[in-house]
Amino acid sequence: MSDARFELLKAMRLAMLGDTGLAAMITGVSDPAPRGGAYPFVTFGDVRTTPQDGDQPPTLEHQVEVWVYSRAKGRWEVSQIADTVRALLDDAALSLSGHDLIDIRHRDTEVAPTRDRHGFRARLRFRAVTARST
Repeated sequence: MSDARFELLKAMRLAMLGDTGLAAMITGVSDPAPRGGAYPFVTFGDVRTTPQDGDQPPTLEHQVEVWVYSRAKGRWEVSQIADTVRALLDDAALSLSGHDLIDIRHRDTEVAPTRDRHGFRARLRFRAVTARST
């Protein structure tokens, strides 16, 4: 059986790649972040999976970070892309192989300058719950 975390990330990536509006705004969705790649792009950050003890069927809670990077001046471009990603993934009906997605919700978004101060980045955090298909 496939790993629920992997299946969730794969489904999130496919949802983002399959949206023509988002595709027109970014150069791609990569994991890990591309080295020397073209901007703007979306990548995954930290992912934490926790079993929910006692649930039947067994469920997993996933905390997933999605990052957006832009070299545009100002926060407008990165914020627009982040809003599009949020709209695509919040409460989405994603299909996972071997697992059921019970829920996926946007928790928060943070926008700030990149460390090198040559652009901006947004960190979106999502909470998802999955269960093994019966």
